[in-house]
Amino acid sequence: LDEAGIGYAGRDEYTVYETENGLKIGVYAVSFPENTSQIKDGIAALKEEGAEFIIAAIHWGDEGAYDVNSNQLTWGHAAVDAGADVVYGSHPHTLQPIEIYNDRYIFYSMGNWSFGGNTNPRDKDTVIAKLEVTRDSDGECSVTDMRLIPCASSGVVNGNNYQPVPYEEGSEEYERTISKLEGTFTGANLTIP
Repeated sequence: LDEAGIGYAGRDEYTVYETENGLKIGVYAVSFPENTSQIKDGIAALKEEGAEFIIAAIHWGDEGAYDVNSNQLTWGHAAVDAGADVVYGSHPHTLQPIEIYNDRYIFYSMGNWSFGGNTNPRDKDTVIAKLEVTRDSDGECSVTDMRLIPCASSGVVNGNNYQPVPYEEGSEEYERTISKLEGTFTGANLTIP
């Protein structure tokens, strides 16, 4: 990653990288925070480093669940309140609803994208969230457009070739994926052995 110039952050770490247009994007990564102060401190560190647009990447939630738990709500809201522009959740290996809180996006769980830990995930629904970030004349940055592209995390049905493929718009798979993101999905949670 260093050789390719790709920013990354481990548990309770952060990174700031600059785009071609000069936008400084900060990412703070934390796994099952001890408290909201930990999240606030991580985001404050990004601000001190000059991050103009902040993403809080939080590993949280109940594995296999399609519903958001109370800790996710508390931590997600705390991240936005501390200055995160986007919250990106992982861990459940399922898609969970998206919330707009104080005009900021909280993606509670994005499912699996290219997950090497499972050779045939039971739930292959995932999504690309394409965000347009704009800096206004006052220097404030915000998400001005968001597009969801529902996908399968594998290009094969019975296995995992680690090659995500977009679903056809209007297909059953596409609509099921959207229902998970909207919080209207009625399927049972996955049972994790």
